[in-house]
Amino acid sequence: FANLDTDPRWNDAKLGYNVLSPGCLKAPICVASTSHRTGFKNMEGDWVQYLFAGEEAGQWSPFSSIGPTLDGRNKPDVSAPGRCIVSAYSSYYLEENPTATSYDVAHFDVNGRTYPWRVDSGTSMSTPVVAGIIALWLQAKPDLTRDDIMGVIQRTCHHPQEDLDYPNNKYGYGEIDAYRGLLDIL
Repeated sequence: FANLDTDPRWNDAKLGYNVLSPGCLKAPICVASTSHRTGFKNMEGDWVQYLFAGEEAGQWSPFSSIGPTLDGRNKPDVSAPGRCIVSAYSSYYLEENPTATSYDVAHFDVNGRTYPWRVDSGTSMSTPVVAGIIALWLQAKPDLTRDDIMGVIQRTCHHPQEDLDYPNNKYGYGEIDAYRGLLDIL
């Protein structure tokens, strides 16, 4: 993969080949985003519609990268909710952006600082979901290897679109299922 930046297929505007490093490498578990919540009520009481036109709840998020990798492997490996997720933000973000509150759902004061909880989207939201679930599985069985974890994912994922073959280059093996995975391990 020495030529990741120079291979013209990265920039050919085709659908696919857009899972970048490190997700395109073999060892990392690459995570896609799915959309579940269609919108939210912000702290001003306004309903904010949060899906793209044509986007369906419970399905792959259109901003989420898809495979295959340049060498033809399916990526991502797994998917998780990553659209319209409520997350904690730094008090410094609010301090620097005091009027950017339309995506805020609440503010909390702690030790003289105001911390926003706001809605965000991306694989930066879905990846911590997968990491937390894997941490739960490792708590139950600390000697799991990466291959063991991938086996659990393969056996227990939910398939958001039943008409697709799994694994595929949108969902990987499907949407992670913490409970089914835990039962599989135990």
